[in-house]
Amino acid sequence: MQEAKSSVNPKDPRGFWANYEASVREAGIEPPKSEWFAKWAQSFARSIRGKRVKQRTADDVRLFLTNLNRRKNVREWQVAEAEEAIRILYQDFLSVPWAQKWPDFSDIIRSREEPASAEPVSGPGRRRFRDSTKGTVFSREASRVIERLRTEVRTRHYSPRTEATYTQWAKRLLAFHRCGSPSVLKTEDVKEYLEYLAEERGIGPSSQNQALNAIVFLFGAVLRKKLGELGEIKRAKGRKRVPDALSKNEVERLFAEMSGTCRLAARMMYAGGLRLSECVCLRVRDLDFERSQVFVRKGKGAKDRITLFAESLKKPMRRQVALARKVFEEDCRQGVLVPSRKNWLFQWVFPSKNLSIDRKTQKIARGHIHPNTVQKAVKVAAERAEIEKEVRCHTLRHTFATHLLEAGQNIRVVQELLGHSQLSTTMIYTHVRQKPASEVESPVDSL
Repeated sequence: MQEAKSSVNPKDPRGFWANYEASVREAGIEPPKSEWFAKWAQSFARSIRGKRVKQRTADDVRLFLTNLNRRKNVREWQVAEAEEAIRILYQDFLSVPWAQKWPDFSDIIRSREEPASAEPVSGPGRRRFRDSTKGTVFSREASRVIERLRTEVRTRHYSPRTEATYTQWAKRLLAFHRCGSPSVLKTEDVKEYLEYLAEERGIGPSSQNQALNAIVFLFGAVLRKKLGELGEIKRAKGRKRVPDALSKNEVERLFAEMSGTCRLAARMMYAGGLRLSECVCLRVRDLDFERSQVFVRKGKGAKDRITLFAESLKKPMRRQVALARKVFEEDCRQGVLVPSRKNWLFQWVFPSKNLSIDRKTQKIARGHIHPNTVQKAVKVAAERAEIEKEVRCHTLRHTFATHLLEAGQNIRVVQELLGHSQLSTTMIYTHVRQKPASEVESPVDSL
């Protein structure tokens, strides 16, 4: 397999499928669903003996899906999921020429269910429709619109996470209205869907706004039509949540149960209040050892900021940078795509152990460590440390802010370090400090 010869040993099929699953995750499909995608692709690979996977054609895919569709214990949504897994295998991972214009296999799956309607379904029955794309077979026109949406997102250089989010909300909107032709969608349809999310799904305000942003992009950039005024819509009800924060003792116990790269990444998040995505995306140029600063570039809201670089982390971070330099030089020798061959300072501080296919150039590249790797390591460490709280990577950011306020740091400084636009966002950490500003004695202590 020419596209994967640098990262995949033909005698090591486990390495091949591990890299394929990494490509699936790059497409925005997270575990455990990505694991099922790998199983479907492996099932297709085993379905024909004596014919290499890369040598197979669209007819082989059609035959596999047809046989899969005939099995009584396999549902329609599973067949659709298998097709998507095979599409990623040939279109994104192997970059086979015939797969770049993916064939339409919807007739196979639709043979066991009602045809998709070309017009939105009206009436109260739609209210009972589950907001999910499982089992939904999109028409050829709808599939083309979804593909165009992916293209528009990529041409604007949005992140892979934004691409996956916008794609999912667009699919859910089309599935909710059972819409064979997206061009017939109107402002009233969007309003109804947003109110459905708030009333029946019970989602939060941020998710409703996220859905609205994706739909506005769908209408403006893909369908080329104005969404119009939505007017007064029923907004999702928000609730103020007090963030979980660890004590210093709990932080020490957490780090004691971690090791290697994940431990260093977790300590960086706690030391500078970094988000998980900001930490794994750090480049060598973002570390200023002399001025004890970490530059966060294109953080949440595409904002840059400067945060703290702890003295105790400089020595292990120098070792990590030296390791990243060795990985960079080895990749350059083997022809692996790197962020920049002319300036190694653009190299990832936490490079991934595995190679993958770059979604833009379709060449073998090495990305940064996967966020799920660090997230899982933190969760496992919290369980081993017997910390009776819900501990995630973002908890370390909350803990950073809380401990600074407990130490008497000015809240405006904390706001700047966290990158909050409004002070009210930072104010929530004043509610979780262990030592309130005024020493209030509980009445039970006076009994």
